[in-house]
Amino acid sequence: MLLDQPLYAAGIKSDRVKGHGTIVASHLEIARATANCYADVGIGMRSAAQLFERDFVPLQAARYDLVVPKAYLKSHPR
Repeated sequence: MLLDQPLYAAGIKSDRVKGHGTIVASHLEIARATANCYADVGIGMRSAAQLFERDFVPLQAARYDLVVPKAYLKSHPR
């Protein structure tokens, strides 16, 4: 979706993009593929890209909440 919407807006069919249908199992695999020159680009997280010293261009921002049970906080104050 992060790639398909801009392609559609630009009038580019996804089947014209080499490797568009390639799917890997994790963000780390994407970063590894670019680091090993198996791919030129991939959509993944900044932290994975940084682990492999890859450049990163953000496509969107996302907010995540961390939920921790109160009982855990009492026994682990830090």
